[in-house]
Amino acid sequence: MKISTRLRLAVYVPTLMAFVIGAALIFSYQETAKIQENGDVIRQIRSSITELNHSFFSYTLSHGERAKQQFLAEHEKLTGMIAEAKLSTPDQQRLLGNIHEYGVTMKNLFLQIVYAYEDGDTGGGGRPVGRATPVKFISGRY
Repeated sequence: MKISTRLRLAVYVPTLMAFVIGAALIFSYQETAKIQENGDVIRQIRSSITELNHSFFSYTLSHGERAKQQFLAEHEKLTGMIAEAKLSTPDQQRLLGNIHEYGVTMKNLFLQIVYAYEDGDTGGGGRPVGRATPVKFISGRY
């Protein structure tokens, strides 16, 4: 091999390696940004579920209009976040669908309690339905 060929290889090989490493860094940066964005969406959904639980229990304790409106607004926000979320794996999408179903169920139960309280219905024994024993919801807290 001639010296000029060796010199060219000595210049081109490190340049080619720099391009390959640069492309790998750009790709890994984009993937990291996507994962962080998904993590932020999940944290917002988790926070919204916690707020739903707080609003639910606030309403069951005080039957205030404000707690009812907060619950309904937070449920709409949660539904919107779930609809806009684009997660990468089918398992994550399936779990997100399950969370949506639980949210709909929670809203239906909440509305049943609201209607029962507003109608003056009791849960037996003269106790209002809204004062029932706490139920374990999505977050796993009482």
